Parts: sequence; C-alpha cells; structure tokens
Amino acid sequence: MVVLFACNRDSYKNPYVRTLADGLQQVGCEVICSINEFWHPTREYSIVHIQWPDLLPLTPWDDCKNIEKRIGEYKKHGTKVVATCHNLLPHYSSVTAVLKSYEIVYKNADCIIHLGETSIEMLKTQLPMMNAKHVVIPHHTYDTIYKNVSKNESRKKLDVPQDSKCVMSFGTFRDDEEREIVLSLRKRLPKEYVFLMPGFFRDAIIRKNVLLGVKNIFKTIKYSCVAKKNNIVMNHRYVPDEVLPYYLAAADVVLIQRKKILNSGNVSLAMLFGLPIVGPNVGNVGGILQETHNYVFDVNNMTNLSDLVEAAMHDNELGKKNKVYADEKLKTRIVAKRHFDLYKSILE
Repeated sequence: MVVLFACNRDSYKNPYVRTLADGLQQVGCEVICSINEFWHPTREYSIVHIQWPDLLPLTPWDDCKNIEKRIGEYKKHGTKVVATCHNLLPHYSSVTAVLKSYEIVYKNADCIIHLGETSIEMLKTQLPMMNAKHVVIPHHTYDTIYKNVSKNESRKKLDVPQDSKCVMSFGTFRDDEEREIVLSLRKRLPKEYVFLMPGFFRDAIIRKNVLLGVKNIFKTIKYSCVAKKNNIVMNHRYVPDEVLPYYLAAADVVLIQRKKILNSGNVSLAMLFGLPIVGPNVGNVGGILQETHNYVFDVNNMTNLSDLVEAAMHDNELGKKNKVYADEKLKTRIVAKRHFDLYKSILE
C-alpha cells in the first residue's frame, strides 16, 4: 500500500505530519508527503490523505474546481480519498480559496478522520450533503521525538524558581483576548505562581511593510514589560524541538489558553509528560478533557478559572492517569496502526 499525504513534511512547524508518516512507515505503510505529487503524480496511490485542504489552492482567489477535478481523477482510478478534520469549515476566513477548499475536500472524501467525537456532528451540521464515513482517531503524542527530562534540570535551564508553582501554555497567543485570560488569572493566584508561556507575544519585526514592523517593535516592548511585571516567562522565537521537553518538564499544570478551538496537540503533549490539564469546554478539546477527568472551564464565564488551576495543581493523581492514558492510547505507533487499519478497511 502506498499513501500520499497531500502536504509537505514541513508544511507546518508542528511535527504532526512527519511523525505520523514515520509511524506509518514503521507499521509497513509506504507514505509520500508532497503537495506537488498531489497535482502531478508520478506513481499510483492506494490512498490520498488530505490533512489541510487550504494547502492545495494555487491562488488566494482559486475557485478550487481544479481540486475537485483532481480528486475525481484519483477516485476514477480506484484511489480512496481520506481527510483529517483538523479544522471545520473556516468561516472566519474571507479568502475564497480557503473556504472552497475545505468544502470541496470534505464533500468528496470517502472517509473523514476526526481527532475527537465532538467534531463529527459539528461537521455534519455544516455540510449535510457529505457521504463520507466518519471515524475517530486521536492526536498522537510525539513520543518518538520528545523524551522526558528532569524537573530540576528544566527549571534551571529556563530560569524558573525550583520552589514555584508553574503553569505552562504552548502555542502563539492569537490575540489580546487570550493574553487577558492569563493576566486575569495572574491577579487571582498567589505570587509563587510562575507562568511559562513562550508564545505570549510573538510577531515578526522584520517585515516588508516597514510601518507594521515598527508597530511590532513597540508591541514587543509593551508585552515584554507586561510579562515581566506578571511573572510570565515568554520567548520571542519558536521553541525548537530539542528545547521543548524542558518547558513541559518544568511545568506543574498545562493551561490551554484558547476560547475558540477544535483540536489541540498540546493536550496529548501534556499527557505524554504526565501533566494535569485545564482547558476550555469547547470542541474536541473539551470532550477529551472531560472524558479523561481533566479540568474544563466555561469560555463564557471564567470566574472559577483560578480555582480550577489550583485544583489541578494539587491533584496528585491526575498527571499519572494522563500519562497512562497517553501510553495506552496515544503513542505514535498505536495511532499510526489505527490509520493503517483504516486504510485497509476502506480498500476492502
């Protein structure tokens, strides 16, 4: 069996594609990762697996009929089309090609993989004309590339006091709404709490638009001062793979700082490192956190968020249970095998 991932191994900074592709290779499934190969195939494929439809349009104003035609050609020759629902139809985007690419891929897929139960009904509501089979395969843990390190060593490396209580959030904070979640939380928690949030503010200073670059210089200075005042450890650059485990090992609790979210690899990462999680009761994230008895907050009323964080901080068993859950259900090998078995069932 040969599977084409219709994206490049490095399409995004996160290692989802390359680790899943490597995991599939380990269980005996040949995988090619290439956008160019989607458009100009040099061999036959049993499965074309589309991860993010918006990687496929050729221009921002593309009507995506060429994507539909290409998918039709694959299916005419017996190739099955699978899509992973990382995102629902992105109505927040005004780019024609982005909107159309999702709609066309989901409507023409033979099977759609969801990272949790919640998105199945959400997508069916948005696209009632779909004929796809829907299955749930969770987000894997990146256990093949991230290994645990000691808490003492990690805190020393990141300059986090050894006796502090450390709350960590990963991912770039998207707007002031998300930063306000942390700043409000800071006011309600004791001083010994440290917030390890490398992406608290991260935006490019060197830009073609000089005015925007200057604006970001002032924003960087502003948020650096805010972070220092509120005991927030931030990093203006993306955290490289070799350093990322130190952030997780230094933490006591992981906070998912989103109000609008469907999926998050940070949930499985936190579980890999045996950490309790506090996150929004939204999308698949909320469903998984509830299923595993982690702590969820109401995005419309977060007055009890500090209580949840403190409860998670003192929950001595939850992190251990999360680690067991990750080892039994979310390891890359396990998730890759579930993909491989799904591919085989679709082809039968």
